[in-house]
Amino acid sequence: MKLFSDEELEGLCGSSIFQAIPKEKYCHIFECLKANKAVFEGGSILYGPGSSKKYAGILLNGSMEECLYDEEGGQVTLIRLQKGDVFGAECSCSAELFNQVYLRALTRCCIMTLDFSVLLSEKTMTCPYRLQVTANLLQEFARQVTFLTTRIHILSQKR
Repeated sequence: MKLFSDEELEGLCGSSIFQAIPKEKYCHIFECLKANKAVFEGGSILYGPGSSKKYAGILLNGSMEECLYDEEGGQVTLIRLQKGDVFGAECSCSAELFNQVYLRALTRCCIMTLDFSVLLSEKTMTCPYRLQVTANLLQEFARQVTFLTTRIHILSQKR
């Protein structure tokens, strides 16, 4: 049985995780990263302080936001996520980060959950495309760090 529809998989072609990987080889990555599917209604919290579940993966449809709360209790949106965007990868590599930010569904969302931590395991050395996925993930981290650094700079000027 096919886990993801063709429409859901369409968004993956533009996802940074799958750059330079042929579409017909995605199934190998799904197996290696233990891909699964989850659906959330708008307003649902996917993770945050005190959450028992910690999700990381790719947004297949819908929209989400990653945010935190400032010292005065005000919500600060770090990033809005759209179809094909990667989320939670940095948290799966450092579990304490899951307790610092919230991931909230803005609309009904379908996500592909991925276990990025397996990329750090010796057990996945034989996984096809492991090095390409790891390189793509590092590029995604660099893009996110640059975006968040710019955002912090802008927010600090508003005070």
